[in-house]
Amino acid sequence: MRLPGDQPDEGIEERLQVALEETLNKARATGISLYLTGGTAASLYSASSVRPLSFDLDFLILSEAENPEGSIGKVMEEFGVTFRRFTEKPTFKSYKGVGTSENGCSLDFILDQTVVPDESIPECSLTTFVDEFVASRAQTRMFEGVSVGVVPPEYVVLTKLFAGRGIDKGKYDLVDVATILDNIENNGFDVTFFDILLQKYLAEKSPEQEKAVRDRLNMSIQRLIEGAMQYKLDERAIQLLGDMI
Repeated sequence: MRLPGDQPDEGIEERLQVALEETLNKARATGISLYLTGGTAASLYSASSVRPLSFDLDFLILSEAENPEGSIGKVMEEFGVTFRRFTEKPTFKSYKGVGTSENGCSLDFILDQTVVPDESIPECSLTTFVDEFVASRAQTRMFEGVSVGVVPPEYVVLTKLFAGRGIDKGKYDLVDVATILDNIENNGFDVTFFDILLQKYLAEKSPEQEKAVRDRLNMSIQRLIEGAMQYKLDERAIQLLGDMI
């Protein structure tokens, strides 16, 4: 499913492959653990995704608490970036460093990201990160011949569901969820781990905040179920969504 007006960028896979290989080689040489996230991660977990790729790569890095040697310091030194909280864009507010590959690909190195689906409801937000527990469920995928660690499919679905932007908003969040759930035989999506992950990120929330987060997730789930034909969901995917409520 592609949004009206979106056209594939000819040759983008090859350019992303070059940028990805360069970035991973630098990271591995200095002991930096990177986990691909965002739209490219969603496409790697989908069997039939036709979302156009953009010329950028988003990585989550291992939480500082889990890496006493300092992930941020290594990334700053190796990639020449400065970390700060980026709040300019709607929905995703990340603490990250932004760099560029040699061929001009934008690189985001994210320590944590806070999803704020509706800025008029500040208590409805969810901050996510990768620690050793989350990293233990990361998967290795191939992108144009390059092996890359990818955040778990449950992480992608959770953040995309919570953001909840559909094709009516010109975004692919719900499309990505639908295509991932349509490919569970190849990505191993696990509803139980989805629930565990959600509980992990809700741990510091008040009861009111937790309710706001769950209400938002349930709203997105209902939108997908009600739009099953539009999002091309089969009965198995609809059942999985029902199990997440």
